[in-house]
Amino acid sequence: MDVATFVDQTLNGLAAIPCIVDSMVATEGPIVDGYGIVSDSLYLHFYFNEQTGTTAFALIHANHRVWGIDYDQRRGWHLHPLGATNSHEPIGPKTTGEIITLFSAALEIVLRS
Repeated sequence: MDVATFVDQTLNGLAAIPCIVDSMVATEGPIVDGYGIVSDSLYLHFYFNEQTGTTAFALIHANHRVWGIDYDQRRGWHLHPLGATNSHEPIGPKTTGEIITLFSAALEIVLRS
């Protein structure tokens, strides 16, 4: 995947989530760093490196990761589940759309708690 496709898929996915009130993206060469904001203390931080394939999505609440999905060359695809974000549970490859769907489900749980 290239930077433009990643940004497009991520921002379009976030736009479909009603509680996302703003988004910000910075790109520099092959790297994307961005946010989907729910509130000052609740947001999605996302990162992508086109050269390495590194992909990271983290739901942040009160300055702590409460959920995430990552891909890196060392661990492959893995999940940081709600309630156990220090663990690295192996998962199969995910598309950006699948990650956004999983993020939305985790966000709903966080908002209800």
